[in-house]
Amino acid sequence: VALGSAVWSAGLVPASSGYAAVFFALTSLHALHVLGGLSFLTALWRRLRRAQLEPSCAASVRLGAVYWHFMGAVWLVLFALLYFVR
Repeated sequence: VALGSAVWSAGLVPASSGYAAVFFALTSLHALHVLGGLSFLTALWRRLRRAQLEPSCAASVRLGAVYWHFMGAVWLVLFALLYFVR
């Protein structure tokens, strides 16, 4: 049984409590950011495999690195807030 269906069948749905709403919102946002980053990396990888090494490739790699580092920092702050704020 997948974790999501186990959580859902246990009665933890977004409408059941504020905690559940925040849990599902953060999980959904995390999934969207990961999918966005992975699609960007896939597009960049395909471009680099075709050996189209124009100057914009270097800018794209830097942009991707900034994106991943920013997302990592945001999630560290969010997890710290969720842990310390009660």
